[in-house]
Amino acid sequence: MVSTSAGVAVVVLLSSALLMLGDRVDLPPLELLQRQWAASSGYDLADLAAPVLYGKPLLALAYVARLPVLGRILCNQLAKDNKILEVRKFAASIPDLPLYYPYLDPKESDKTQGGPLSLEEFSKKGSRAENADVSFKHWSIADYTSRYASGEVTPVQVAKALLVAVEQNQKSGYPLNLFVEKHDDEILAQAKASAERYARGEPLGVLDGVPVAIKDEVHIKGHRMFTGTSFLGYEEDPATEDDPPVARLRSAGAVILGTTNMHEIGSGVTGYNMHYGTVRNPYNPKCYTGGSSSGSAAAVASGLVPLALGLDGGGSIRIPSSMCGVVGIKPTFQRVPPAAADCPSVAHVGPIAASVRDASIGYAIMSGGDELSFPRGMTQPSVDLHSFEDTASLKGVRIGYFSDYTNHSSPEIAEAVNKALKALEARGAELVETPLRHLTPIHVAHSITISSEFAQNLDKYYERVGEMSPEVQLILTFGRSFTAMDFLAAQRVRAFALRQFQENVLSKVDAFVTPSTGITAPEIPPEAFAVGELNAQQLGAIFRFSVYGNLIGVPGVAVPIGYDSRGLPMSIQFQTGHWQEDTMLRLAHATEDLNTLAALKRKQHALVESPTGSGKTLALLSSCLTFQRDFMRDAMAEYHQKKLRRRQQMQQLRDQVRAQQQQQEQEIQSQFSQFSTTSGWDDDAFGLLQRSIKRFKREDDTAPDVTYSSSLQVGVLDMETQLVTQEEQEQGMETFLSPDEEVKQEQGTEAQLVPPDEEVKREQGIETQRLPLEENVKQELGMAMQNKEAVFGTNDLQEEQPPSVPKIFFCSRTHSQLAQAVKELKSCPESYMRSLPGSTVLHSCVLASKRMLCVNEEVNDEPSLVNERCQELRMEKEKRRTAGEEDGEGGCPYNQTSFSRLRSQAPQVWDIEDITRLSSTCAECAYFFSKSELETAHIVFCPYNYVLDPSIRKAVGIKLQNAIVVLDEAHNVEDTCRNGASLRLLITCWLVPLSLLTM
Repeated sequence: MVSTSAGVAVVVLLSSALLMLGDRVDLPPLELLQRQWAASSGYDLADLAAPVLYGKPLLALAYVARLPVLGRILCNQLAKDNKILEVRKFAASIPDLPLYYPYLDPKESDKTQGGPLSLEEFSKKGSRAENADVSFKHWSIADYTSRYASGEVTPVQVAKALLVAVEQNQKSGYPLNLFVEKHDDEILAQAKASAERYARGEPLGVLDGVPVAIKDEVHIKGHRMFTGTSFLGYEEDPATEDDPPVARLRSAGAVILGTTNMHEIGSGVTGYNMHYGTVRNPYNPKCYTGGSSSGSAAAVASGLVPLALGLDGGGSIRIPSSMCGVVGIKPTFQRVPPAAADCPSVAHVGPIAASVRDASIGYAIMSGGDELSFPRGMTQPSVDLHSFEDTASLKGVRIGYFSDYTNHSSPEIAEAVNKALKALEARGAELVETPLRHLTPIHVAHSITISSEFAQNLDKYYERVGEMSPEVQLILTFGRSFTAMDFLAAQRVRAFALRQFQENVLSKVDAFVTPSTGITAPEIPPEAFAVGELNAQQLGAIFRFSVYGNLIGVPGVAVPIGYDSRGLPMSIQFQTGHWQEDTMLRLAHATEDLNTLAALKRKQHALVESPTGSGKTLALLSSCLTFQRDFMRDAMAEYHQKKLRRRQQMQQLRDQVRAQQQQQEQEIQSQFSQFSTTSGWDDDAFGLLQRSIKRFKREDDTAPDVTYSSSLQVGVLDMETQLVTQEEQEQGMETFLSPDEEVKQEQGTEAQLVPPDEEVKREQGIETQRLPLEENVKQELGMAMQNKEAVFGTNDLQEEQPPSVPKIFFCSRTHSQLAQAVKELKSCPESYMRSLPGSTVLHSCVLASKRMLCVNEEVNDEPSLVNERCQELRMEKEKRRTAGEEDGEGGCPYNQTSFSRLRSQAPQVWDIEDITRLSSTCAECAYFFSKSELETAHIVFCPYNYVLDPSIRKAVGIKLQNAIVVLDEAHNVEDTCRNGASLRLLITCWLVPLSLLTM
């Protein structure tokens, strides 16, 4: 079996190929053909079957294919086995004329309806700090740029860390083999230029400083393009300019890292490369990534970059995106200007990213016509993403699917896709069964087209074909054997395929849904590392859902929807009509939220597939812990912002109080100045008044920050503020009217100053002066406090409390199932255990019955009486303590209150066996220790009834408010509830009632 990324399927039956010459010209009458194809209206794709070849047998086959006589015999047999003749027969039965470029001029309805698009605003909504609905754990484009803008990190720091990470990975036991060529000095220079732009406050765009990887099939200025081979890059000088997609990414500020590894010449769907090493899957380094844009997808999936560029001739963006658990967009044909593609009529340039939003940003930046490469593409409409956020309701959206097609995938993938469709239907979308006919000739037409284009574009290098992998040798040799009749027949089938999609699909629905691949990432056989492998059934399953879209030029996107039993990603594919990426990306964005993490962030219940293996258990735990981490990060950021805002508001209010006091002081000084002039007071008395006023100012200057009680609305200042209270004002007025002891001593006199007479007081308003001094402050501050909601916002002046970590209760039916979940959590790296803000160490506890946790042999020797015996020993110890006996001797020796030894020795994640073993060593009760840890634990493992039974919740102290509850193996919950609410009666209990009934 030989395959390309576009689905060239060559079934290898070497023995028959050497014995038979296929007859390629015996065609039946047209009328018979039309009746034959009309009768073939069902699903007609079949699994490919051929021997799996590695090593020397594969090399021998490639060698034979290149021989003049035997090679021709082999190619004829391969043509017959691959139904090349049937394509010619089918083409003769349809009215469609040949179609080479599947480019459709846009209609008026394809134009943008929402006005100009702001990528800056669109990008911000993808930041984890800005948007709690982000489902992916990867850093987004907005996460990079927001931190650059704030100065938290610089592009240079990111670039240096990235280069170190790549180098360290290449030295590891399982190198990912991501890059073909990168220039470290150039990367750092780009990062430095970006950092300088941020320092000036002049970033170029939404990608400024963001690292982006480019597939080794696109020209980058100063780089050689090898297209995955060992020699093509040396056949010409390094590129003198960027291809249009790269130029547009660079103009937005992207730091271009270099060229990523790929399946050689883009001709395969596994990602195998014998020259630069096979790219390994970040989810499992023993598995393929899918191809041919293998390095780009793995770079995104590993978290190295948020965005990468790929090319798709028959699934080469969507397949590796699917197998690596990321998002891949294949835009409309010529939506993004083509690069130096070896298969120009089926190749699509597009982005690979960790989220639909980031992929959409890359798509929007790269899109647009190019006069030099494809002038006709200048007619395309502008990018429309205005419906992207409209995911809460999908009412009015029609989604087509073909059940037979979907079910021709692994059971787990088919089930996941069908569940996703049901979830979209629950949001209001209408599901429509939409069959597609004649898929076999359509797939073969694609194979003829892409293999012919490969052969023609690389014809001048055919004498060096022996330097390529055996798989590529077979593809190029086979592609050279096609005739003009084969190629023209394939183009007529292309026209038919487009017409069928328009008439049978797009006239009925807005989007068409299939799996992205028929299987998840297969393991790399050890025998395949040397020269590759040929596995017909495996390759046919991988590209089964890809090639139709490439042949007719419609857009498609692959979106992750979960993991299989091996913990490997599964993906769903949406395809729409030409220029309808807005609908496609809206549905992709809606699907992105159909997971546990997104449900948690929306505070919704989620019913997910019951974990049956370690991979799914860990995925479920990871979703909950990721939500816990992100929730605390966002909550702490909000807490600190509110605290800062409150401090600023307090200072603002304090300044208001001071301003009012200063105004009061000035009024008092003015009034007493007038009074001293009319009353005849001497300078000493007037100086005494001035010093008294200054004393109030000194006290105010040394006062702490203003705080207020809960009764702020009545305008009463908290006594702790040390501002002027009524009592102090009265004391101050007395001081104004008679000197204090210190002044008396300074003056050396006991005499009282003569107060002004009543007439003068009335004239100067002294009687009324005390009331404004007291009430004016109260009234003005009281009005400010009563209107604080309008000025500062409701409760903004109240003391903010730090947020608490939402507790996770992971429940299952048996302790063995809980032990498996604990084991999965233990397997996480140390950095994962410190993912909470402030490097807080994650720790857990396990709740279980006394029978499970008791280590006192005097108690647990009778399991049915453990509770009673434990209570007796505790009461005995309490009686001894009450009687005054030293240390309460007696009772259970494990019944301690501090648990200091257990707490110091217990691991951060433990199960029942761990804690009971430590309990025996430390001589402290494991049962009461686990209950004491409940308050501070971040994740609690317990049986179902601990959260389902209110009486147990109350006895143990479990509070479910603002908690996350995971019911593992949920199909057992019904039995647990039934047993908990039922009473088992022996037959003897019925004897008396029965006897009464029969009397």
